[in-house]
Amino acid sequence: MNVQWVNPFGLAKRIASFKDAQVLIRQFIAELDKNIPGAVYLSIDKDVFSTNIVQTNWDQGCFDLDNVQRLIEAFKGKLIGSDITGEVSVHHFQTSWKRWLSALDRQPTIPVEALAKWQTQQTAVNRQLLTWLKNVGK
Repeated sequence: MNVQWVNPFGLAKRIASFKDAQVLIRQFIAELDKNIPGAVYLSIDKDVFSTNIVQTNWDQGCFDLDNVQRLIEAFKGKLIGSDITGEVSVHHFQTSWKRWLSALDRQPTIPVEALAKWQTQQTAVNRQLLTWLKNVGK
């Protein structure tokens, strides 16, 4: 992702770039004990996954299930809670104001015939994530 727009704000040194998800995860886990010594609350937003794992109506990331499993397991002994977000749905706002605000997000329209399939994917991913979270909490 091109983040050159941060340069005029003096934020370039605050942005890290990684070759791929595996490199990012390896570096994060290596830094975990040094920089996060206490309890952790983990929020998992499913738009981090690539579209071949789960479909959302937001920008999608490039993680696969193994990437997220490694991250969850890295929090063993530290995890005190978690949430999972990023459910896919179709909502038709009643007011033009809300429709305009929603359009600013540039969410793609979900084909009606695809919604049930996407929601089934979401449920399967949720179940897998919950299994891993439960195992880390033991």
